[in-house]
Amino acid sequence: MIDDISVADTGLFWAKTFAKGISDAVLVVDAKGTLLWFNHAAKKFFQLTKTDNGESVAVIFESPVIDEYLTQQKVSTLELPLPEKPDQVLSMVLIPYGAHFLLIGQDAAYRHHIDRMRQDFVANVSHEMRTPLTVIAGYLEMISAEVSDALPHWAPYMTQMQQQMTRLEELLEELLLLSKLQSHEVDDSKLQMVDVPLLLQGLIEDAKRLSDSRHTFSSKIEQGLLLRGNEKELKSCFGNLLTNAVRYSPDGGRIDVVWYKDKTGKHFYVKDQGIGVAQKHIPRLTERFYRVDKGRSRQTGGTGLGLSIVKHVLIRHKAVLYIQSELGQGSLFRCDFNA
Repeated sequence: MIDDISVADTGLFWAKTFAKGISDAVLVVDAKGTLLWFNHAAKKFFQLTKTDNGESVAVIFESPVIDEYLTQQKVSTLELPLPEKPDQVLSMVLIPYGAHFLLIGQDAAYRHHIDRMRQDFVANVSHEMRTPLTVIAGYLEMISAEVSDALPHWAPYMTQMQQQMTRLEELLEELLLLSKLQSHEVDDSKLQMVDVPLLLQGLIEDAKRLSDSRHTFSSKIEQGLLLRGNEKELKSCFGNLLTNAVRYSPDGGRIDVVWYKDKTGKHFYVKDQGIGVAQKHIPRLTERFYRVDKGRSRQTGGTGLGLSIVKHVLIRHKAVLYIQSELGQGSLFRCDFNA
């Protein structure tokens, strides 16, 4: 057991005593995020050494978002990929303990095993659905051309069927994309220096067309700031965030799009003045098919997979998603890249 910190500090002493009695990985940190002590489980799980004491946990986990997580100074949860194992998502709970904080990490191996089985099932079903849906869509298109002349009163029904078929095809494509992203197998040969400003230029134009002049757009893009990654995946990630901002913002609302670099890394965010999300929903927003308002989501045409796709694209790029939202006040979705 690593124990170089003096137990004269009563709060630290009791924090250590608590940590020694549980099997989870526990780190004791101060208000600035400095690692003071860790138990044996944390040593083994995170491969920590004595030299890590006194180091910032944000540096240890290669995740600047932890600093903001600690700033909240209240019981909360966070999920982030391990630096050396991007396919393994770490679930962390922050608990204030006197003048210190307990950062408790759990290796939810069983939960991820169940998730993998569910992902494989969805992927297999999606592949099997592709062929019959393609056949049905083809016949609908052929019949629609005949019906419009011979049976004009059937035209509205044919239009509705085609709309629903298009919705099914979009859902299927997103399921297949999500299945691919969840494999976490990154093909380095497809990684390149992506011209993010140019990519965002096209995505913002797409968002404006979707908005149809109902919103005001403001962009602050750092020109020449590139990012190494998969351009197609990044386009899907950023595009989903922009599309959501349009769909969930009332007419007249402002949408801010920002791409910049600071000492912690490169960041992309979309901020809107939309309906916002209650705090209790935020931890579950990236779950597949999770909907805060089921009725509104269907009206806006969402599939319920967009934020899940964003999450897994970022995991593959060793990045994290930061969400800040308040009901009725709008939302901010930020992608934090270490590179």
